[in-house]
Amino acid sequence: MLFHYLQLCVSLKFDLHLINTRQSTPEKAQSLLRSPLLARIDIGIEPTKITDFMNLYTFRDQWDQDDLEGMLQLHHLTSTCTEIPIKSITDINMSIWKHAHKTADEDGNADHAVVLVQFVNNFKQAIMCPIVVGQEALKSARRAKPFTSCSALTGKETDHPLSIASCFE
Repeated sequence: MLFHYLQLCVSLKFDLHLINTRQSTPEKAQSLLRSPLLARIDIGIEPTKITDFMNLYTFRDQWDQDDLEGMLQLHHLTSTCTEIPIKSITDINMSIWKHAHKTADEDGNADHAVVLVQFVNNFKQAIMCPIVVGQEALKSARRAKPFTSCSALTGKETDHPLSIASCFE
């Protein structure tokens, strides 16, 4: 399920869900699908229990815990469209993208975008992963169904419009 929502987020970021709609020309679609796209997602690994989280940030230097359970948090997505300079695509990144695109083409997914997603933790650790954006994610982005959350305290349900931030939540 996480992979589906990652595809959905990059679809929203690069407007991939608008390809083959009235809002896109065939030339623009082809250009986007055959271009290297780079996205960066800032992540955090945070304690599962709120008490551990509070101890970590309150007693930063003194508190240490072995076998601490954590959860992955997705914080922010940036892309070559707006925030990341295109020159940040290195030769190695380009090689990864070309290989992933060739594999997608061989698998019959020539009409799918391949996005290089770099997951960055505190600017100290990073890993690059190619993601082929599939039709199910594009359909979800086109439908744009809102997320419904329910308050644990009041039971009140709230609809949140589909967005990258609501997917990360």
